[in-house]
Amino acid sequence: MNLNYTCEKLDAAVQTLKEGTNEPKFRLANAYFSQLRQLKAEDFPGELRADFKLVIDAMSKLAPSGNEDALTTSMERLGQEKVDDLTTRICNLQEKTQAVRHGAR
Repeated sequence: MNLNYTCEKLDAAVQTLKEGTNEPKFRLANAYFSQLRQLKAEDFPGELRADFKLVIDAMSKLAPSGNEDALTTSMERLGQEKVDDLTTRICNLQEKTQAVRHGAR
């Protein structure tokens, strides 16, 4: 587990979620494809793996086999409540992972 790498990916994902001109659902899709998909549960401390798996499982269901077109289509139909929930979960995961990283120093 390289916690620095994990934190860098999460920081970039949160940056993608917060900035940009497109709709939040498409920023969520971009964060998944550009950052989150590159992480595995093993990249997280044990106490955060379930949180990560929940987010990744939800996103993976929207994009079977990592198909970006399928994700775009799914995101168009995704309700704002689900987008907000996933975005909040990703931000919380980033904060918790950073806290573990800084506590480990």
